Amino acid sequence: RRSHEKNMEDANTNDEDEGLEARRRLRTIRRLKLLYFFQAIGPSSWGRYASLYYDSVGLTPAQVGYITGAIPSMRALCMPLWGLVADRAASKKRVALVTQSCAATVLLLLAVPGIATPRDRPHAGKFAVILLISISAAAFASSGVVDSYAL
Repeated sequence: RRSHEKNMEDANTNDEDEGLEARRRLRTIRRLKLLYFFQAIGPSSWGRYASLYYDSVGLTPAQVGYITGAIPSMRALCMPLWGLVADRAASKKRVALVTQSCAATVLLLLAVPGIATPRDRPHAGKFAVILLISISAAAFASSGVVDSYAL
């Protein structure tokens, strides 16, 4: 009789462990979905309207082309570096969150009056500031870190 009760307790413990593990997996999947959502929503929404913004501040089509060409180049240079940082820090999630937060913060500088579009700055100065802000935001691109965290 005691061995039967012991077996029943072990079975209940195993069921509880499996339930707990399933809840942990579900929580992790939800977090990953949220992380991917926020990673995609920023570039997706900004990318659609960036050219309109550049046009509204008076940049020429050539300058817009320089900016849109510099962004992927900066990302290609910096993404492997963020991967190394994430591997060394042993915290891929933290690196992904910090880099995404930094990229958003830097990009929001374009919305601050007087930084990217001051009235007294010559046209070339506007381009230089907007280019600097855009490539600085691109330097924090770390989509590969999120992918490695998901794996």
